[in-house]
Parts: sequence; structure tokens; C-alpha cells
Amino acid sequence: MSAHITPPPVDVVTLLITVVTALLGPDVARMVGPYIVIVFGAMLGSAWSASRRNTETLRAAGTHMLRHVGLALLITVPSAAALGEWLGWDHKWLLGPVAALIGGIGHDWPRVGAWLLGLVGRGIEALVQRRTGAEPPKGDGQ
Repeated sequence: MSAHITPPPVDVVTLLITVVTALLGPDVARMVGPYIVIVFGAMLGSAWSASRRNTETLRAAGTHMLRHVGLALLITVPSAAALGEWLGWDHKWLLGPVAALIGGIGHDWPRVGAWLLGLVGRGIEALVQRRTGAEPPKGDGQ
């Protein structure tokens, strides 16, 4: 009977932890590796969102990027963990894409928030209608 050895997961976080281990040691690498992925992902996303804005100076673009990289540092891990739990995926695979999405939304967060609130509201309304058997409200022209 041959023992089947499962190869270690090869994701960007594991790769960076391996590289940082050679430079700073394993303890620091395990802590810093995921945040390097988050910063790179958020920088890519916020650079894209900055390119959509009319930034007159390099300083304004840098401030925009700094704000959104900071936001990504705060909310990427819990967001990726929740999304990973919902999808049944390892959250490490989601750190970079989630950070890039957070940075890429940029100054459009109020519009995204309004869209999400509308989505939640419609979901709650549909749930209440199903439970009560109520008819959905008729729109104009119906």
C-alpha cells in the first residue's frame, strides 16, 4: 500500500510566506505574508480606480490609493473569510481578489452601498411576500 502524499497548496500567500521566510524567518513570514498579498491586490485595484478619476496631481492619486489600500487592510480578511465560508473555499485564495475589488471600487463605495441596501431590501420584501402570501406591489403601467 503506497502512501499518497498531498502536495502543499500553491497559492500566492503560501508563496510569499516561503519567500519572506528566507528573508525574515518563519514567524514573521506567517504574519506578514497575507498582508503583502492584500497590499499588492489593493494597490492594483486602487490604481485602476484612480485612473477612472480626474486626479490633477500625483499627490491626489497617491492619497486616493493610500486611503483605499488602508480600507482594504481593514476589511479584506473578514470579507474574504466570510466569502470563503459561503463558497466553501480557503480564504487565502480570496485575499488578493477581494483586496483588488475593495481598492477598485474606489470612491464608488456610496453607490455600491446603496445598491447593496436595495438588494437586501428587495430580498427581505420577497421573503415577507412569500411567507405572508401577499401580492407584490404593482408598478406603473401594470
